[in-house]
Amino acid sequence: MSVKDPQGGLVNDLEPAEFRLLEDGVEQTITGFSAEPVPLAAAVLIDAAMRRPAAQRMRRTFPSLVEAFGEFDEVGVFSFDSKFRQAAGFTTEREAWRAALGRLEAGADYTQTGEPLASGAPRINGWPVGGAPPRTARPAPRNMDDAVLAAHRLVLSRGQDRRKIILLISDGSHAGAANPQLPANLRHSNVIVYSIGLDDARLSGGSTPLGRYGPPSGGELFAAAKESTLEHLWARITEQARYQYVLTYTPQRPSSVAPVFRSLEVRVRRPGLRVVARDGYLPEARSTRP
Repeated sequence: MSVKDPQGGLVNDLEPAEFRLLEDGVEQTITGFSAEPVPLAAAVLIDAAMRRPAAQRMRRTFPSLVEAFGEFDEVGVFSFDSKFRQAAGFTTEREAWRAALGRLEAGADYTQTGEPLASGAPRINGWPVGGAPPRTARPAPRNMDDAVLAAHRLVLSRGQDRRKIILLISDGSHAGAANPQLPANLRHSNVIVYSIGLDDARLSGGSTPLGRYGPPSGGELFAAAKESTLEHLWARITEQARYQYVLTYTPQRPSSVAPVFRSLEVRVRRPGLRVVARDGYLPEARSTRP
């Protein structure tokens, strides 16, 4: 959980007494508190089928991405279009995933359905005439939720001494259908998803699917219309992931036989601050065996 000031900066000086925690609207007694930084296990998940201009801007910021992680952080590099691919497994060896980022193919610039591909035939008003009929191409089929689930399974296996995050970078287009398993998986785990949208028009229009990963995981959606913004976001997000407030409590209501979603709300007594936290969780089912 993170707390931010009105300018979006992290607030790291809060004391335990400044927090209130509510489960299903009922205030809980906070029994534990931590604000210590921890090393990260980060799955960098890149949409390989994003538009070429967005991919080119992203590539130029990769040196800043490399420097955003600390020497004790584990980083894995993954991509997806019609398939999920591993470019580099989790490692603290910076050069290994620096090289993987350099090899990664992204920005295929897939054309829209029915749009003619480049042809050597004569053209009138932009359309080829004579010879073979124009070929067409479809956007690469993608399912972003399935890629996030695949990355989730991998990062979940990392050591308990690390904060586990997925750093998802996409232009938000052609994301595919929502996977109904994803919110439950995120709410059952401690993996945080931070999304960066490279297409500001889709973000401002509210049509991006990138925003659906933050609430169940405690992450956040960021927009990066400019290259300079993206360069600063790498360090900002890794700092936010590393410096988290962790509150613990014992729920007043016992677990049921079937896991039922429980909403969470965290408030701070200091005015003007914004809390970034998961919207709830799914408790483990209670056993019925004697």
